[in-house]
Amino acid sequence: MNEMSWQYVAGFFDGEGSVGVYSNGKGNSGRPRPRCPTLMFTQANNAVLQKIRTFIFAELAVWGSLHPASAAALRTARKIVWQLQYRATLDVLKILNELRPYLHVKAVDADVVIAFCTEKISTAHLQCWTVPVLNRERRMEVGLKVDWLCVRNQ
Repeated sequence: MNEMSWQYVAGFFDGEGSVGVYSNGKGNSGRPRPRCPTLMFTQANNAVLQKIRTFIFAELAVWGSLHPASAAALRTARKIVWQLQYRATLDVLKILNELRPYLHVKAVDADVVIAFCTEKISTAHLQCWTVPVLNRERRMEVGLKVDWLCVRNQ
């Protein structure tokens, strides 16, 4: 594996990956947590997952979580199984948009998650707040509107 490419990552994902929209149990209040897109690579070879994570970061500035699999998965495996996981909606969407042209086995699953992420982003209620900014010329605070997806000039 001298050079990493989106074709390689897509082939690896078709064989060793999973993608879906999941609800992660219940929160502290007892209400179900919101559904979240998850893209995951599972592999016993930690070094391969580290190279994939580094490649994705270099290409998209998206950093995944690399950790041993859950306790239930570890009990059934004879060796440690590693998971590289992405759960942020925008991150999952960026990665799937790069992988999708090369997917075969997981193409339909990817399309479902792409549609979910696109809908979630397009209908997101941006949580706006005002950040005080000192106007040096008038020596007073002015409000600058900021939202959680991106900073926009208004």
